Amino acid sequence: NPSAPPAAAKAGPGKAADPAQSTKGEPVVTKLANGLTILTLEDHRFPLASVRLYVGTGSAFEVPEQAGISHLLEHMVFKGTESRGPGEVAADVEGVGGYLNAATSFDYTVYYVDVPATQWELGLEVVKDMTFGARIDAEELKQEKNVVLSELERGEDNPSQLLFKTIQGLIWPGTPYARPIIGTRETVMGISRQNVLDYIAEHYQPQSMLLVVVGDVDTARVLKQAKELYGGLANTLPQTPPQPLALPEPGLGPSIEVRKGDWNKVYLSAAFPLPGLSSEQAVGLDLLGHLLGGDKTSRFYNRFKYELRLVDDISASAMTLQRGGVLYVSASMKPENLEPFWKALVADLAALTADDFSGQELARGKLNLEDSLFQTKETLSGLASKLGYFQFFEDGLQSEENYLYSLRHVDKAQLQGLIEAYLRPDRLSAAVLVPKGGTVGAEALAQTVHDSWMSEPGAVPQETAADVGEPEVLEVGGNTLVLIPDTTLPYAAVSLSWPGGDALPAKGQDGLAELTSRVLSRSTAKRSAQELQNYMADRAASVSVNAGRDSFGLSAKFPTRFGEDMFGLIREMLLEPGWRTDELSRAAEEQVAAIKRREDQPLGLAFRNIFPFLFRDSGYGRFHLGQPEVVTGFGLDDLRGYWDEQRAKPFTLAVSGTFD
Repeated sequence: NPSAPPAAAKAGPGKAADPAQSTKGEPVVTKLANGLTILTLEDHRFPLASVRLYVGTGSAFEVPEQAGISHLLEHMVFKGTESRGPGEVAADVEGVGGYLNAATSFDYTVYYVDVPATQWELGLEVVKDMTFGARIDAEELKQEKNVVLSELERGEDNPSQLLFKTIQGLIWPGTPYARPIIGTRETVMGISRQNVLDYIAEHYQPQSMLLVVVGDVDTARVLKQAKELYGGLANTLPQTPPQPLALPEPGLGPSIEVRKGDWNKVYLSAAFPLPGLSSEQAVGLDLLGHLLGGDKTSRFYNRFKYELRLVDDISASAMTLQRGGVLYVSASMKPENLEPFWKALVADLAALTADDFSGQELARGKLNLEDSLFQTKETLSGLASKLGYFQFFEDGLQSEENYLYSLRHVDKAQLQGLIEAYLRPDRLSAAVLVPKGGTVGAEALAQTVHDSWMSEPGAVPQETAADVGEPEVLEVGGNTLVLIPDTTLPYAAVSLSWPGGDALPAKGQDGLAELTSRVLSRSTAKRSAQELQNYMADRAASVSVNAGRDSFGLSAKFPTRFGEDMFGLIREMLLEPGWRTDELSRAAEEQVAAIKRREDQPLGLAFRNIFPFLFRDSGYGRFHLGQPEVVTGFGLDDLRGYWDEQRAKPFTLAVSGTFD
C-alpha cells in the first residue's frame, strides 16, 4: 500500500541504530564517529547485493580552471589503486559475476558495485579501494585525458548534449552550474597529477559521504565490516554546505543562442531557472514539468506533435539540483517548422494557467510521478539509488513519504503560483541548433517573445510596471458589467457569473447543475468537442464552465488579438449549445467517477455529506455531484430546461486585461 508509511520512516532520519535491535526489511541509518553515514536495508528478494558510496563533491565544487577534474578522477579510479593494478578493479568484480561503475554529477560523485550476495564484502572493499586508494599514475593520467577528450567530442556531435551544454551558460551565468560536468579541452588538458591529489585531499572526506548497502545481506555483519573498513578514515578539512543559487534578476531575458552546423533537423531547448531541491516548491515544479511534457499524454506532446504536427518529439521536465534547478523543454523538428513552432510555444506559455489542466490530468500526473518513484525500487540497484538520494540530499528516510504527501496535495492554486513565479519571458533562455542554411536567428526568436509575451515589442516587463487602470462598473439591461483595464500583457480574461447553481434544480435533481456545466463546455451546435478544442488551441485560449452551490459561471483567457473570435465563441457556447447525446454520456461517466474517487477518500466522503447534513432545505444541502443513479438518469431535456432557467438570471460580466 503506497499510502502507508514505509518502514523507513520508523528508523528516523539520521538516527543511529543498534544492529542487534534492527528488524529485517527496515532501512537502518548509522553514523560513524568520523561522520560517514551508512544506510543498510535487508532485501531478500534476490541473491544480490548493491553497494554505493556517495561523495559530496562534483563539478559544482570545482574551481573554474580545473573544470572536469571530478569526472577525470572518476575515470582514474579504474586505472589502478594501492592494491590493484590497471584493470584489476573491474576484473575482480566482473570475475565473480558482478558489475561496477561510477558517475559524476554537479553535486555528487557515486561509485557503485552490484555483486552476488555472497560477495558483498568484496563490494565494500572495492568501493573503499576506489575512493580512498586510487593510485594517480602520471602516465595513466595523460592517456586518460585523451579518453575524456574523445568523450567530450562525441558529446558535441550529440544534439541533446550540445543543447544542454549551451543552455547551461545561459540559464546559470557566472555560477558553477554554467560549466559542463566534463569540463573543456583546455581545463582537462591543464589538470596535473598533483591537482587530482589535492582535489581528493580536499573533498573526499568521510563526513561528506554516504555508504549504501542493499540486498540479501545481514545488517549486523555489514555494519561490522563497514566500521572496520571505513571507521579509521579521518577528516582533514571542515566541509561547508553549498549555498543555494539566487535566481536571475527579472528583466534580463529572454536570452537566446542559435548555433548552425551539419544538422538535418532543428534541435531546440527552452529553459527557466528554478529553485533547488530543498525548496518547498520542488514537488509542485516536478508536477508542472510532467504536465507540460512528461509523457505522451502531456500538454506539449499532444499539442505540438499530434494536433499541430510541428515536431518530431518534445518533452519537458523540472530538474532540481542541490543549489538550483531548471524547467527544461526540448524538441526536434523539420527546419521549416521552427518559426511556427516557436510562435505557438511562446503563445502557449504566455497564455498558460493552472485551469488549462483538468482534474483528470492532475490526478494522472500525480499517479505517474508516484509510480515512477515506486518503479525505481523494483530492482536492488534502483532501490539503493533512491534510498541513497533521499538520505544524501534531503531529510533522510522520511523524505520519500514527505514527497508523496506534498505531491498528493498539489492543487491548481499552487500550480498557478508556480506558473506566475517562474514561467516568465524575462527569465526565458533558449538554445537552438539549425542546419547551416537556416535563416531564423536569435534576434527573430527573441522578437517573437517580445511581441507575443511582453507588453510591447522590445519591452521587458518589470515587477512594478503594470499599467492598471481604474475599474469601471456599469449596469446594462439589469446586468452588471465590470471593466478592469490592465495592459501589462496583451491578454484578456473574462468571468461571467449568474446566481443559481445547485439552488435552481428541483428536489431530487442533485448534480444537474454540475452535469450541465460539463456538457455545456464540450461542444456547440456548430462545433464538435474536438473542433472546439482545436479552435481554442489555435488561439492559445482557454474556456471553462463551472457550477457552484449558489452560482454558475464561465471563465476564459486569450490573447487580445483573438478577442473578436473568442467573444464570438463564448456567445456561441452560451446561446447555441451542442447538447450532444455522446457528450452527455461521457460527462455523466466522468461525474460518476468523480463521485467514486471522492468517496474513496475519508475527507472527501465527509465533505460530500456534510452539506446535505447541515443545510437540509436549501441549495447548499444538495449533493453537488449528485448520486450516481440520478446523474446517469438525466437526459438532454433536463439539461436544456435547467440551462434555460439559469441563463435567464441577471448576470455579472467582468473583463480584465487589454481589451476594447
